[in-house]
Amino acid sequence: MVIKFTKKQKVDGYLKEDDSFADWYVDEFMEVNFKDLKFGIEDAVLKKWVLNGRGYARHFRIDDPSDQAMFVTMMWEVGPDFFKFDGFRQIATDPDMPPEEKIRRFFDMDADRAADAIVNSDMTCWIYCDLPEMEVR
Repeated sequence: MVIKFTKKQKVDGYLKEDDSFADWYVDEFMEVNFKDLKFGIEDAVLKKWVLNGRGYARHFRIDDPSDQAMFVTMMWEVGPDFFKFDGFRQIATDPDMPPEEKIRRFFDMDADRAADAIVNSDMTCWIYCDLPEMEVR
């Protein structure tokens, strides 16, 4: 999955602002890619969850809006606390790994580790989550 932004969004820095990012993710991206997950949940709630996910991404030093969107997408695909599970945690908390490499490796995670995160995910992490600390080197 590749997330593409319009030239106007890139030039304007549109997605750097939290409200714009949440609006775009829920109103445009989810409408196309996760429409079934939106059913029965108010857009305002979804936007709050997306912004919580963006905050989690920032905690792990993922600052580019496209990388943050991929991080939030991983939360929807695997679970809102995927970064707490073995394999994902080591990637998320590595202070030396570039953000785009973290995203690539999240999506390349082996099936057994991904399945563990999917089955054991804590859905309350959309609202609040204790985040693992970044490794110190």
